[in-house]
Amino acid sequence: MSRNRLDYHLMPVSGWMNDPNGLCRYQGLYHIFFQQDRNSFEGKEKEWGHYTTADLIHYDYLGAAVKPDSEADCDGAYSGCGVVDGDTLRLFYTGNVKEAGDYDYIHAGRQHNLIEVSSHDGIHFNDKHCLMRNSDYPDDMSCHVRDPKITKIKDSWEMLLGARDSSDHGCLLRYVSKDLEHWTYTERYYPDQDQPFMLECPNRINEDILLACPQGNRRDPHWDNIYDAGFYTLKDGKLTDYQRADYGFDYYAPSILEDGDRKILFGWMGMPDAEYINPTRTEGWQHAMTLPRDITVKHGRVYQTVIPELKKLERQTVTMTQSSGTFAKTSKLDMKINGKFELDLNKISLQYDGSTLMMDLSYCGCGRGQRRITNLDLQKLCIYVDHSCIELFINDGEYTMTSRFYDDENQLAVHSQGIKQIQVTELGAFTVRIR
Repeated sequence: MSRNRLDYHLMPVSGWMNDPNGLCRYQGLYHIFFQQDRNSFEGKEKEWGHYTTADLIHYDYLGAAVKPDSEADCDGAYSGCGVVDGDTLRLFYTGNVKEAGDYDYIHAGRQHNLIEVSSHDGIHFNDKHCLMRNSDYPDDMSCHVRDPKITKIKDSWEMLLGARDSSDHGCLLRYVSKDLEHWTYTERYYPDQDQPFMLECPNRINEDILLACPQGNRRDPHWDNIYDAGFYTLKDGKLTDYQRADYGFDYYAPSILEDGDRKILFGWMGMPDAEYINPTRTEGWQHAMTLPRDITVKHGRVYQTVIPELKKLERQTVTMTQSSGTFAKTSKLDMKINGKFELDLNKISLQYDGSTLMMDLSYCGCGRGQRRITNLDLQKLCIYVDHSCIELFINDGEYTMTSRFYDDENQLAVHSQGIKQIQVTELGAFTVRIR
């Protein structure tokens, strides 16, 4: 078994994994669909993989739920959502078709179809229905309209779509429907503070806050990552007050699972078109999901905290009061911060100077360098390490940092300066059954 495989994160059984899709609770189970390519670590042939779980700890992998096997999605079953409609589970997604010819596939040559499939058992899905084609979107859109997210609002359904208009400005399109089949365009939302060329993967947090992924912020060419993910406040028809969802190297395309009033966020622990790499490619697989995170809103800010179900995996806890110690490479580290500190976890370096938190992965190889959070009053820090990934939860989820890292160690060596004590808890593993 590779030392890079993860114990308490969802991964591809083989091949490629990216965007979480179709997240929902149906017939007593959580359904976690995701983009997968079982035959390649590069994600060339996108289909929907499928996990189910009753408790977010024990999982069944059911293979492919949606394959790109029709004329309306022959070049990929792209991202979308799941909707529980009475006793029926409906999946909505973007069917990608690249027409033959000399096209840029941005403004010409691509079909981006809204497709629906449904199921009465959550496992077997019926024939595909193409509900919308290029001609059904506003005339001033490019060929990049995708990632439907549908929410029930009172007695109607709302659908948000990520889009790139013909002038290369990113926006979200809003549609409404009474029956989930016939959709009426109502309005669009543009960011007022940045100018991405594309907004994708939209989600609604509440009446005022939307989640989306901007690509290509032309007002700020110094974005840490090539693409970003974050929360916008919807105000007077504009997307404003942007909050980055994560400050690490590997976090994109987050999506919300609604379970009553509870909102659970899953993110893709990866980054499209990044220059840094993952050596797991030589092992025939690439990428993973973040830990599931509960979403709450406090005074207009979105907080992300690890779901309480993960406590079921906790084993022994020890208190580290010395400057160094060695622990399992599947551990949670909790600490209170009272000023400047330095913390090394194998080759990972974390430094806080009283205002800026820096995560330095330069010595881990594979092209990842440094990421920072500035103007930070750091009081609490919780770190999850799982073999080749790290997730930081800062001030009870006010900020997060998520990254892959790679070294040759089988254990976690911890060295600290400026931290009085660290609670270190070893964690067990998810159970995954392949059906």
